[in-house]
Amino acid sequence: MRKIIYILIIHLFLGQNTNLYSDYPGNNWLMYKTPEEAGWSSDKLKDAKKLYKQMNASAVMVIYEGNVLLSYGDVNRRYLVHSIRKSILSALFGIHVESGRIDINKTLEEIGFDEKDSLTNLEKQAKIIDLLKARSGVYIPAANETESMKKNRPVRGSHKPGDFWCYNNWDYNTLGSILEKETKKSIFEDIKEQLAEPLQMEDYRLSDGFYNFEEGGSKYPAYLLKMSARDMARFGLLYLRNGKWKDREIIKESWIKESIHPYSEINGSTNFSGYGLLWWISKPFHEYGAYCASGLGGQFIYILPKADMVFVFRADTYRGKFVSDSHRMKFMELVIKSKTGRIKQKPKLIQLAVSKQPSSKQKLKHEEMKKFIGKYHFKFGKDSAIADIKIHDGMLMLKNNTIGNSFLLAQTQNRFIMDDVGWWLEFSGKKGSKPDSIIISFLNGKSTNKIIGKPVK
Repeated sequence: MRKIIYILIIHLFLGQNTNLYSDYPGNNWLMYKTPEEAGWSSDKLKDAKKLYKQMNASAVMVIYEGNVLLSYGDVNRRYLVHSIRKSILSALFGIHVESGRIDINKTLEEIGFDEKDSLTNLEKQAKIIDLLKARSGVYIPAANETESMKKNRPVRGSHKPGDFWCYNNWDYNTLGSILEKETKKSIFEDIKEQLAEPLQMEDYRLSDGFYNFEEGGSKYPAYLLKMSARDMARFGLLYLRNGKWKDREIIKESWIKESIHPYSEINGSTNFSGYGLLWWISKPFHEYGAYCASGLGGQFIYILPKADMVFVFRADTYRGKFVSDSHRMKFMELVIKSKTGRIKQKPKLIQLAVSKQPSSKQKLKHEEMKKFIGKYHFKFGKDSAIADIKIHDGMLMLKNNTIGNSFLLAQTQNRFIMDDVGWWLEFSGKKGSKPDSIIISFLNGKSTNKIIGKPVK
């Protein structure tokens, strides 16, 4: 009893974070009616809002003590998460390691994993834990690699498993295939069952996940994903709460601690000081115990345990947007510095308002949609792509291994908006006949680009 009283005194008079007001969203996020309800200054936060308008972000959320402090942009729109997929995969591994379905100390040889061009005997000794640390010692071209990954990939056979850290898509993609083999279900089904449903994610759909198979190199595909900022904020809050969601333990706290242990030191980076199990240890805001999930374009989930905060940054890479490191760091600094006091004992909360997303303006019958089904080939410069159009859940859907799966929202009989992606798509040809071409229009900066696809015969 004395200990409880002592903690209460510390919280009330010294302002220490004891999580007495820790909360979780229900079916919908709740937001503080004013920043003052949470102990922040509206006036001081004006600088953060002004910076948001300059920083090229498509959505930003700040969570404090389980509720929304700030929300800007399309927080309910699904953008590509890029490499944040890896931190989500780490969570799934933690769940299945605890259940006994996966033994991370098994080697690739023991679980029967090989490559098109066989792995060497040494490479086969890499353990699952080595891949989780990005220390497999296997250096084979992999799907969805960036140019910097290709450039920095060591020579094959140059390092033993466990000896050397390398940000290596072979490790990450292979981990995805290992998870699917051991659990006997797709990653995207597993996300739905293990994370989306218990965390009451509002926007996640199975169709938001897709695979990218690339010719040459590894036989293991990249598993790619779209997710909204408000769903990513739930995932971040799960980690902030050490794996607990309300009265249920989703991930063991011990796994989260393992995930953010700096097994590898990152030199020469302004963002990161270390790397754990598919999670980054943040160099900025280290005084708050900060760690993060990071993706191309400035996608970030920052966890600040000692401040009881989660920051989510989204960039619309469909439109070529990119949030710079300097803008992101400055924004976080301005928000943190705008705290002036303690949260109110019973803060006033309102339901989080979200932007209206595009919808279909015209309903097409099944027979009308059938004429659009097929594969279309696009060529732009030296590059080319295939768009595969099918009927899914009673709607037309475009499938592509780079941008993912996108429902086509009918605006007229032959003109559509691609949901989440936001591009316009128009079928061209004689009325009542199969199209002879397909035109996709999208903004690139301030100019509109158009690419034309032809049916694959």
